[in-house]
Amino acid sequence: AGTTFNIIQLIVLPFIIFLCAYFLRRYFFCGFILGDDPMEYGLCLHVFKYKPMLTDQLHLRFMIWLFNLIAFKMLGVSEFSFFLPTWLMSVSLSVMGYYVLVFRKYDTRHAFLAGLAIASAPFEILIGTVRANDLILGWLLGIGLFLFISFEKRPVLQGICTALFLWAGFYVKLWAVYLMPALG
Repeated sequence: AGTTFNIIQLIVLPFIIFLCAYFLRRYFFCGFILGDDPMEYGLCLHVFKYKPMLTDQLHLRFMIWLFNLIAFKMLGVSEFSFFLPTWLMSVSLSVMGYYVLVFRKYDTRHAFLAGLAIASAPFEILIGTVRANDLILGWLLGIGLFLFISFEKRPVLQGICTALFLWAGFYVKLWAVYLMPALG
């Protein structure tokens, strides 16, 4: 019975959260509506077709285009492959929230409901339906927090992983340096 519970707790429930979050974002998908979309789409196309220009500040913010470059290489250039990283990042935040609570010994039912609450929160759905690079920063910070909690018993690995994802977040939004003192 314990193994069945672990499979449900660690695979089935997070997968249900993932599906709910994904379908909500696809249902409310907005497409190219932000002012930055043409610029960031063009940036991703340029990096895909040629290479990044290391003299341009937007190209140096590699975390903005890296995930799109991977999606373009795997799936080709399309609206779907442009928005896929955004959807996956947005969806995974609710799953990360679930795992953080489970790892912190919260009741599985409460963690599941919290994951669904994150998955269905109006702002989270909205930011997951557009190409907002703020989501990339939030996702990287979320991964950093998730790894910080996951590696509490391994402080060196905890520090390295947390620093790596905070550093990567800095390359999405350069003003994120103002966030660092609050995190410290």
